[in-house]
Amino acid sequence: MRITKKTVDGLAGVEKDTFFWDDDLAGFGVKVTPTGRKVFVLQTRLHGRAKRYTIGAYGQPWSPDSARIEAKMLLGQVSAGTDPHEEKKSRRQDITISELVDLYWEAAKAHKKQTTISNEKGLQKRHIIPLLGKARLKELQRHHIQKFVNDVAAGKTVADVRTKPRGRARVTGGQGSANRTFGLLSSMLSFAVERGLRADNPALGEVAPPGLLPC
Repeated sequence: MRITKKTVDGLAGVEKDTFFWDDDLAGFGVKVTPTGRKVFVLQTRLHGRAKRYTIGAYGQPWSPDSARIEAKMLLGQVSAGTDPHEEKKSRRQDITISELVDLYWEAAKAHKKQTTISNEKGLQKRHIIPLLGKARLKELQRHHIQKFVNDVAAGKTVADVRTKPRGRARVTGGQGSANRTFGLLSSMLSFAVERGLRADNPALGEVAPPGLLPC
C-alpha cells in the first residue's frame, strides 16, 4: 500500500498493534492500535542493528505527507551514521534557561492555578530571564545560583516598566524577591531533572544570604 490520507483513514479494526508499511519509501509505516490510534514510524538499520523511530501520531501536525518528509530526513541522518534519537537528546540537553522556562510553563498549565502562573511568570520575566536567560542549562552550577540570588537581592533587576498606556510595573529587589525567585528557579531545575535534561538540580538546598559567599 502507499500511505496516503485515504489509506490511513481506512485503517481500523485491529486486535493488536499492527504495522502497515509503505510500498514507495522503505521502512516508512503507520502503527494502528486496537483503540484506533495511528502513529507514523520509520524502521531501518543503523550500524547493522534494527532501529525503529516514532515520528508522531496521525493528525496535527503529522499528515501522511509531512510524516513522509520527516521519514526521509531521518533516513538521511541514519545514512550519515547518526542516530536521530541521540541527536535529538543531545540538542535537548543543550537548551538555554529561556528554553527551559517555555517547557516548564507548558507542563505547569496542567497543575498550577492561573493566578499562581501569572505571579510566577512575573518573577521569571523580571528576574530569571534578564540574569540567566542566555545561560546553558547543562552548564549552570551552584555558584551561578548564588550569584543570581545575590544580584536579585542587591537590586540588579530593579526596573520601572510601562505595561499599558497608563500602567507601570515597578520591579523591586531585596531578599524577599530573591527568595521567591530562587524557589521558582529551583522548581524549574527539578523539572529539568525529571525530564532528563540534566542529572542534578544545583539549586537544591539553602543559599547563603547575599554577601556571605563569593560570586
